[in-house]
Amino acid sequence: MGLRTLLLALALVLGLGLEANSAPDETLGSLLDQTVERLAANDLAGARTFSEQAESLARGLAAPDPQQFANALNNLAYVLFRLGTEPDRSRALWQEALVFLEQGGQRHSDAWFRAVANLVAARRTWGEMDAARRLVGETLAGARGTPGEAQAMSLAADFDFQAGDYVASARLFDELLDAHPGQLRPVFGALYVALAKPPTRASMPGTWTRRWRWRRRRRT
Repeated sequence: MGLRTLLLALALVLGLGLEANSAPDETLGSLLDQTVERLAANDLAGARTFSEQAESLARGLAAPDPQQFANALNNLAYVLFRLGTEPDRSRALWQEALVFLEQGGQRHSDAWFRAVANLVAARRTWGEMDAARRLVGETLAGARGTPGEAQAMSLAADFDFQAGDYVASARLFDELLDAHPGQLRPVFGALYVALAKPPTRASMPGTWTRRWRWRRRRRT
């Protein structure tokens, strides 16, 4: 198992990714569920139909649940991103979801992190690396000392790894092990194996390799 796979698995453990039904409106929740099911079946056309219905319904609710409303926008933005169409619309939907949650005092909530993570991934795909890097940096800086710190650190570690900065990625995971060991313990053994393999190992100073070995012995 590669480190990239582990990073994605950790992101799911920490609450990132596409969101299904997690809020009170049953009809909207059902549409969110069906969007995820269609995506799992690689039916992007069907996913678009359900995600657009969910967005329309969410906008029509008098007082939508903030997390559910943001998830509806996030899901549609993600589906459009997967389709490779309307990047401006995807970007606008993610930005709207983030602003909506921030104005409601829900910055660093699960829905907020989902939108951030997907927007970062999209910007990287669109070649907007500077914008993606700024968003990651702002997210990590703003989440320090909050309940969302582990999610922000995971996002930053994933970004650094994909950018080829393996040492920075490993350092963030080292910090995660110190600050949030309970969330990393289930994947730590496999994570060490991945970090010990090239090219990551070759990219890390010897002291880092020794430290990971020492940590593995200490925690097993």
